[in-house]
Amino acid sequence: EMSDKNQESRAWEAEKAAQMLGLEDVFCLGYPDTKLQDYQNDMVNDIEKILNSINPFRLYTHIGADRHQDHRAVSKVVKIAGRKIPSLYMFSSMSMLSKATFQEYYIGKQDLMNKKLEIISTAYGSQSNGNGIVDCEKIRSMAIHFGMFADPYSKPAAYAEPLKAGQNVR
Repeated sequence: EMSDKNQESRAWEAEKAAQMLGLEDVFCLGYPDTKLQDYQNDMVNDIEKILNSINPFRLYTHIGADRHQDHRAVSKVVKIAGRKIPSLYMFSSMSMLSKATFQEYYIGKQDLMNKKLEIISTAYGSQSNGNGIVDCEKIRSMAIHFGMFADPYSKPAAYAEPLKAGQNVR
């Protein structure tokens, strides 16, 4: 299980990222790292309460075809808890399985990609900067790769991130 120190660090990282994005609310549920599959029913209840309190129009979550057990569990739980939310999109991660397919691309600009990478490298130091599997240069390379499919004639190169529409999308 994740130590209290690691849990505090992850919560601090989420708060820092939210601050950099100008967001006000961060909900850290405190479930143990790498063990989320053991808490899925509780997580559904907790996430439903949060969703009911903020009433979002769109949700983003991990794609289910991911090597990391927590990413798979979160994908499943968010799809269940968010079943009444009109739009659900699933995104890839560094541990995505190659069999995942995407129907849509989110097109971004270079300044947006730079901001994303700044947030990852600054706020999520425990998982980037050589400390984990998150590699900012690979993220940039993947965004350029997908940008070639989404907008092949863009100059400079388009940045795109793949999304898979969930069953809720209307």
